[in-house]
Amino acid sequence: RSAAAAGRRVRLVHLDVGPELAAAGQSARGRALSGRAMRRHLERSSRATAAPERDVLVVDRRRSDRLDLAGILRVDALPDPAPDQG
Repeated sequence: RSAAAAGRRVRLVHLDVGPELAAAGQSARGRALSGRAMRRHLERSSRATAAPERDVLVVDRRRSDRLDLAGILRVDALPDPAPDQG
């Protein structure tokens, strides 16, 4: 809100991973989310990424490993996702 009030653009970077991977990442950082908190988070993130007026960049885990500031600021600078190595 403060960025918008100052006339700056805001880009939401959404890391799209499954609940198990998200919980594992939280645990690895010493954090814990209750089931209720995770459900609220999923509801809010679904609304945020679906809002057409928002500038949202959705990346999967593999792409996020290669994401840099240029990729966040310029959509066309994002690396192509690597093919699955199956």
